Amino acid sequence: MDNISLSRLLPRNYSPPQSVYEIQSRLKAGEPVCFNPNRVVQKIDHAIKADRDSRTIQSKWLKELCKNNKICVPIVLRHVIIKADPEEELDLSSITFKHPVAIVDSEIDVPLNFSRSTFQRFIALDGSTFSGPVNFGSAHAMDKFAIVGSIFPDETSFEDLIVDKDFEADGAQFGSVSFKRATFGRCILFNPVKIENKLQPAKFSGPVDFSDCSMDGPAEFQGACFEKAADFTRLHVKKVVKFNCFPERGPECYKGDPDFKRTRFGEKVAFIAARIDDTAKFMGVEFAGDVDFERSIIGGNALFHERECRDDFVFTEFKKRARFLMAQFQQNAEFDGAKFKGEAVFERCRVNNNAYFRASICEEQLRMARSGNKNGLAAVTCPHKPSGAHFENQAVFTNAYIGGDAEFTAARFSDRARFEGMHIAGVAYFDAVTSGVPTDPVTFEKSVTFSGADIGIRADFTKARFVDRTAARQPDPDSQVDAGNTDNQADRESPINFTLIKIAGESDFEGAYFGARTDFNLAEIRGTAVFTDVAFTEMTSFRDARFGSLEFGATAVPKESWSKQLLNSLKSAFGSSNNGAIATQHIRPFAKQVDLDGCSYSLTNPHDGKVLLDALGSTEARQPYYFLERSLRSTGNDDTADEVYLQLRKNQRRRIWPETKQHFKALRLWQGFFGLLRRILDTTWWLIANYGVRPLQLLLFSLLMIFVGVLVFSRPGAVVLKDKPRESMPELTVSRSTADNFLVKEVVSTPTPSPAPSPTPLGISQAIGVSFSQFVPIVEVPSGSKWKPSDIAIWPSLPCISYSAYGTIHRLAGAFLVPLGIASLTGFLHRREKPGR
Repeated sequence: MDNISLSRLLPRNYSPPQSVYEIQSRLKAGEPVCFNPNRVVQKIDHAIKADRDSRTIQSKWLKELCKNNKICVPIVLRHVIIKADPEEELDLSSITFKHPVAIVDSEIDVPLNFSRSTFQRFIALDGSTFSGPVNFGSAHAMDKFAIVGSIFPDETSFEDLIVDKDFEADGAQFGSVSFKRATFGRCILFNPVKIENKLQPAKFSGPVDFSDCSMDGPAEFQGACFEKAADFTRLHVKKVVKFNCFPERGPECYKGDPDFKRTRFGEKVAFIAARIDDTAKFMGVEFAGDVDFERSIIGGNALFHERECRDDFVFTEFKKRARFLMAQFQQNAEFDGAKFKGEAVFERCRVNNNAYFRASICEEQLRMARSGNKNGLAAVTCPHKPSGAHFENQAVFTNAYIGGDAEFTAARFSDRARFEGMHIAGVAYFDAVTSGVPTDPVTFEKSVTFSGADIGIRADFTKARFVDRTAARQPDPDSQVDAGNTDNQADRESPINFTLIKIAGESDFEGAYFGARTDFNLAEIRGTAVFTDVAFTEMTSFRDARFGSLEFGATAVPKESWSKQLLNSLKSAFGSSNNGAIATQHIRPFAKQVDLDGCSYSLTNPHDGKVLLDALGSTEARQPYYFLERSLRSTGNDDTADEVYLQLRKNQRRRIWPETKQHFKALRLWQGFFGLLRRILDTTWWLIANYGVRPLQLLLFSLLMIFVGVLVFSRPGAVVLKDKPRESMPELTVSRSTADNFLVKEVVSTPTPSPAPSPTPLGISQAIGVSFSQFVPIVEVPSGSKWKPSDIAIWPSLPCISYSAYGTIHRLAGAFLVPLGIASLTGFLHRREKPGR
């Protein structure tokens, strides 16, 4: 109680009692017994003893006063000393105090029992020191209850206490104390207070129990220190709860300022099933032990973000396990800049509005960002560096629900992060910009899973770092995680899991880095999935995933000249290609093979098809190639679609011979011979017609055969005329016999036949005509149509090989290559995938 409030209870020109008899008389008369705590006393033993003796009141006097007078008089004591015989208790239980009770700045060296007592007026014990146990169990204060700056020992009890108005305990010091089932009708204050020009916070040196308390509120514990376990189980506060630093807002003060007090819980604290109907403030609080908010309900905003000082931020720190299992936040949950050194459990937690785990941004930087002054933002020289929430141990958000946006901008996960089954109704931000201020990217140093997560609008993973070894080797100085163990075998096998994730809109992974095996199996992203400038360093799987569209940001490739196309075709035909990979100028986000089996998508950028084709590599499944080819043809990108088909056929061809050898090794002879036949036919089709896709080698083979034919048919004796020279008709004389009417023919003369022409050597133009006529017999070439190969042997030593035999081979080659070329031009050999099939 302050001097002004106390002076109202004292008469004018009040003077302290001068004897023990006068003290007793004043007590019986209900008059104040007050001494000046600031009076000068000589610092010698007998003077100090004399002063204490003059201020001493026997506890039995107060007991007799309360019992005899039925306490119809006020009790106003100041700077007194209440003593009793050893082991005696000042029992004032079950008494109704109709007038104020004020025992301030005093020493009570006797156990004090006010249990079941009723205080119809205020009770003030400000600044008093209690040496023995104090019991206010089941007491009822109908007015204000003040213990500002008082000191209570262990075994202090306020259980079942009822205070109709304010309960003021600013700067009070407690040992072990219990407020179990206490009810407070208005304010509950445990804030710091100035005592002898020094700011003294409320302090609980022993275990404290606020379980089942009911507080109308607001309840303020700013700057309080809980050295031992604190129990707030089933606490109910109808208004604001403040556990934040003191003062609540003070950007002008420094962290080392003596007037700056930080709320601290030294051991375990439990808010299990607590209910706070309004905002709960825990800004800058230090939880040195486990903290448990299981099934707690916060009706307003839950504020666990940083506290800004002039020189730095004061972050909310969870040094051991933080448990928010099934907690409910009916407005926003703000954990900006929070540090979780132990396991963070938000399993089945529910946030009806937004959840913030963003980087801490000072007011100056925010002001510059909102003004749009980028130059001013770059020129900010304040000491506040943006610092995101840091999870040094496992972070569990399994089956959590967020009704608005979830912002994890610049967050850092040094251990496993679990978001499986998480539902975000708004936007999920895992990016690198907070309120317009650039920050560090979100970093997942170990495994992360979003399996079964459901994001209602869109997801932003811009520049996110998944399993980033670089960040893992640069831990915070205060981190308890051993960064040296981040490259162990178990960590290398930990995947990045987006299996079964659902995103209703766009998902942006621009500039993201994936440092481990990544799974998007059965993912469903209805909008565009942007993978521009991403890097997948390990195996990536999109098996049975569904995307609205995919975008990799590939650029156009300069069109190759016909000579280069011919050269590439020859390299492909004779096995000189680099395993089907396409050496182009587009980006290559996948360092290793990608599983696209069953994946469905559309491509908005026609050049992205080369990215996916490059990523398929030597994939065995056919469906990814078929779907990619169809998607490319639907956008009119037939050239790339043809390359997809060629790569599929080449991959299939490479697998024929190993499978055939396995059949022979297992004595499956029929399958082995069939595989050998497949190998021969497939290789022949590949070498000659390039599987019917841009078969430039088919033209080359045709030209080569025609050229060889020119060389052969231009030799002497190689050809002869097709038709022999026509002989002259014989002359006949006809005579008729009239006797028997027989017609008689009579040969008058028969000319001799002309001799057969000898083989004739041909010129180059005629040889070309003969070669082309033999190669394409359905086309008649005037310069070669009247000649045919002769029966003369090409080499005298090999009479069996004649020009006519070569002509047969030449014609058969034409009969094979020409229809094959026509079929290739018409697309008969390569049945293209039609859009929509």
